[in-house]
Amino acid sequence: MPKKAKSPKVSPEELLESLRQEEAERYATEQDRLRGKDALELKEYNQRRMLLLETMKFFRRLEKAAAEHGRQLSDRKEWTDFLSCRTPPNPASPPELRECLFRWTFQQDALEKSSVSWTLAADERSPLTQDPGRKRNTRKDLRQAFRNIGEIYLPPVRAALSVLESLQAEEPTEEIALVRDEIRKFISDSLDKMTVRIGSNIGRDMETLNPVMSDFQLEAPTVLAMYLWSFRPVPLAPDYNLLMKVIDMVPLALVLHRPPALELRDCLIRAMWLQFDHYSNMDPTRAVPPLEPAPDLIVAQETEWNERQDVRRARLAALRKLREDYESEQRRRQAEAEALESQKGGPGKATASPGPKKVKPAKQAPVPEPAPAVITDETEVDIDGEFERQQSDRFWDTLATVAPKSLPLRPGYINLREYAIVGGIYDLARFDRLPQPVELRSDFIYSTVPVGLKLTERGYRGHGSEELIKIELQLPAHCHWWEEPTVCCWERWEAGDQFAQLSPEVQQFHRTYDEIEARKATLLFAAPERRRPDGTTAGVPKNVQDFCLVDTPVELRLHFLIRDHLLPRVPEGYRFRAELRRLFAVLTERAESCRAREHERMSRNGMLQKYDQFLTGSLRDPPGARLSEMRLPIAADIDEEWDEPEHEKRGSVALQEMDEKLQQFPLAPLDGARYLHPPVPLCQPLIIGQLDGTPANADDLEQEMEALLQRLESRDAMLDNGSDERLCKLFSTFVSLLEYLREREKQNFPPLPAPSVEGQAEGPEQSTRAGKRTRRRQVEIRTTKKYPHGLNGRPRTLSGSSVTSLPVDERKKRKRRKSLDGAKSHRGRLASQEHQGARTEPISLEDTGEEGALSLIEHEPGRWSTKPIRSQSYDPDRRLLTFYTDRLGIYGLAARKYCNVPFLHWDIRRHGRMANLTAAVTVSTGALRVVFYVTGQGYRVALQEHGAPPPDVIPAVGTLSLEQLEQHLQRRNVHVFPQVDTCFYVAGLAAPKHRAMESHSLRCLGVFCLTHNFQSCLWNRYAGRRTSLVLGRQLIEGRHEPELGTIMITPLKSQHVEVEELCSDTLDEIRLAFHPRPADQSYNADCYGLLKDGLEEPSRKALARTPALLQWHVGQLLGKLRLLSHS
Repeated sequence: MPKKAKSPKVSPEELLESLRQEEAERYATEQDRLRGKDALELKEYNQRRMLLLETMKFFRRLEKAAAEHGRQLSDRKEWTDFLSCRTPPNPASPPELRECLFRWTFQQDALEKSSVSWTLAADERSPLTQDPGRKRNTRKDLRQAFRNIGEIYLPPVRAALSVLESLQAEEPTEEIALVRDEIRKFISDSLDKMTVRIGSNIGRDMETLNPVMSDFQLEAPTVLAMYLWSFRPVPLAPDYNLLMKVIDMVPLALVLHRPPALELRDCLIRAMWLQFDHYSNMDPTRAVPPLEPAPDLIVAQETEWNERQDVRRARLAALRKLREDYESEQRRRQAEAEALESQKGGPGKATASPGPKKVKPAKQAPVPEPAPAVITDETEVDIDGEFERQQSDRFWDTLATVAPKSLPLRPGYINLREYAIVGGIYDLARFDRLPQPVELRSDFIYSTVPVGLKLTERGYRGHGSEELIKIELQLPAHCHWWEEPTVCCWERWEAGDQFAQLSPEVQQFHRTYDEIEARKATLLFAAPERRRPDGTTAGVPKNVQDFCLVDTPVELRLHFLIRDHLLPRVPEGYRFRAELRRLFAVLTERAESCRAREHERMSRNGMLQKYDQFLTGSLRDPPGARLSEMRLPIAADIDEEWDEPEHEKRGSVALQEMDEKLQQFPLAPLDGARYLHPPVPLCQPLIIGQLDGTPANADDLEQEMEALLQRLESRDAMLDNGSDERLCKLFSTFVSLLEYLREREKQNFPPLPAPSVEGQAEGPEQSTRAGKRTRRRQVEIRTTKKYPHGLNGRPRTLSGSSVTSLPVDERKKRKRRKSLDGAKSHRGRLASQEHQGARTEPISLEDTGEEGALSLIEHEPGRWSTKPIRSQSYDPDRRLLTFYTDRLGIYGLAARKYCNVPFLHWDIRRHGRMANLTAAVTVSTGALRVVFYVTGQGYRVALQEHGAPPPDVIPAVGTLSLEQLEQHLQRRNVHVFPQVDTCFYVAGLAAPKHRAMESHSLRCLGVFCLTHNFQSCLWNRYAGRRTSLVLGRQLIEGRHEPELGTIMITPLKSQHVEVEELCSDTLDEIRLAFHPRPADQSYNADCYGLLKDGLEEPSRKALARTPALLQWHVGQLLGKLRLLSHS
């Protein structure tokens, strides 16, 4: 057997050296690859800037065409509205909105006053006549003729709803939001007025079901449906209420099963279905902070390029620091080794005795630690992974402001970012029955209706299972119901758990807050500090050259100078000479009128006295008195116009007019509080240039102002007509005088109550009386979001009286009887709640005397809650929803928004022949197929459920805008337009794609909507956040459709590729490899250049004939759908 050849023996040192050489060669190869990659990236970066500029220029032409088309539509609509005399108000103008509100109210009041009751015109014997021309005037016929009560109230409501829709386009300002709430208040009041009108005359306006029951039905499919039910005003048996168990509300497709505890005697049941929802936008979970819009791709590329360079520099700095630390560590070790060697060979070391040497086994050379590479100016590093992680972290940090964690979510409440209230809302309420007219005989009917009669709601709250209300609801047919909706009830903040945890004192304060605010608003200067529209109190300083008051420069804009700079600086207790002259004239007229009336009264009294003396005779008269001195009065002396009541009435009217004039000149300080907040005028800064260039000394200026003040307040200043010209010579002196007077002005604030403790000894009667005068409740009013008017108003009621309806004196007495014990107990409760983590920070109590100062708690008006719903069931075949609740209130149907997201498939192609110039965008979901037909004028849509017959295209005539299209789909419970936070509420959805890349690419696909067919790619959802895959092919009319190819789109380039699936090590991750096909493709920065370069001649002609508006509309629709992120 031959011997094996022995391999040469390699020493450990040689092995280490070979490893170092291999590592160096690998590092050099990697550096060559990175240098080539960086050079290619720099080349593509320079090319990309030029290519993207060409695409952006094309997009700008599309935007210009769309803007011109929008302007033409706006002008056409404005002209059409002008011809039809129905010009809508400007949504950004509160005066125009309030003008419409006033017009609606006036028209409604006029129709109410002009309507005449037909009850006395009823004649049950009218059918018995032989005259064929005589009309039948029975009660049944007249009720049928006059039953449309909605003609009075529904037209203004429709007009108000159309105006409210125009206000939803943009985020409203504070004033616009206030007008919006006033319009909603008008709608709510209109429905209440309709209910009062019908419920106050059951026999006239309601249909008779049986001898003891009546109802009323009203249907307006696009606005509302109303149903009223009540017992007729007839005697009822004691147990008749128990026989009424079910109320079938036909207009609402709702059946209410009454529990025995729900009393219906002397009640009016109202049920309304409202197409509009004015409650959801008050829910704090409806809106999220807006994110910054996606930048253009060219801007995003510049930003990312700079960030990549920053990451590269930071990485190289870190590697350079690591190399320096390594070298310093090596030097330290070498120094320690040299020191140890010097110690071993040094003097004084004991010699070891010779002995037998032990043979030690040879040690293996230790594997050296890899030394960090030497960093030079030519060193390159791979930063792709680090840069992508940094971009991903930044993206998720941006979405943190719209994530569910940023919303005030609580158990038992609906998150309106995940759910939507669809199908309208249902308002169920029970009111006290209104007073009914009394019919004494057939021709005499009278009614006693209090002035300002309003509805009085009688709530109901069931506690046990036997007291629950069962409601069967047929879901609206105009909506698609993919799954069982969640029934929820609108819960006002005052009816929630947080409000119940507050003390009774704080609860009462919040209930009466509106009245407190209304009372404070009656005081002078009760409004907070005025600010400019831009949020500032001062603007840019105005430079004015000083001038003489008797010689005003012609070029000076005197009107604006007086309005903006002089009038705001005038003190409260001073007036201009023209105002004082007017005041003097009013006072003189008043004094002369009073003297004339006194003279007339004395003359008349004397004449009447002489007349009485003539009739009765006087013993004191001399015997020779002649009769001519006591003549009888004639008509000139005592006339009908001297009648005492009439004369006093005319005199009081004249004095009242003078008093109204005098109110315009409040010169004397009032005894009470003049204002709650100090008057802060809008004084703009003013810089006055001196004529001589020498500023005056402060002491001299003060002395001059004192002298001017003495002259101004002198007794003869009013009578001297020329004193105003001699008072101040220069404009700067006059402005300094105004500012000096404002600084000397004494503010008159409301007096603060003196600190006192209940139970102390009372002082003298005078001090007690003064303390009572100054004692008042100090309320700190903070700016907060008010309730919408009409949704929580406190109307005048018939049964009982609430705390707010008591007299002011009685309420003050009740409040004064409270002691500090309530405040102390409330502080203890707050402390315990704070210890438990409850949010009670907005509540503040301060010891300010007898009572604590309360501040308003910032809170939402209400929320959609599922707590009142005890159980629910759903029959999908009949669309019948049954639920049990413990109260009557406002109910809504909450459906999941994104049950049709992500999309299973989507397709973009032209519809029909090329001459139609129509593109079809098809989106398929798990339960629905949506087809959008896009033209240059707008959009049309067709919805088809799987297995259903072909649907109709909406609208049949005309087109919709993109906003109208979205509103139409949302009304039908079709939510296919994702939002910024959709990724948080869709299970299994990967991270959204790169925003700038997706927006730019979808606009590019919209350009080729008639020349290409694009479809979704299966591998798109596994390709990562910075890579998108689309299937596409070129369509040429008259040719067979070719095979689909794959287009890879990244923020850096676009190319045709072939996708290969790779296996991961753990087989739980899908990895993809992309191979360019063909391999020698030219560089394209985006898919616009990629698709344009591959066009054949027929497709180039078709692209040239494609309307710009069609390309714009398709691009906007694709950007709204975000097909690359949600497929």
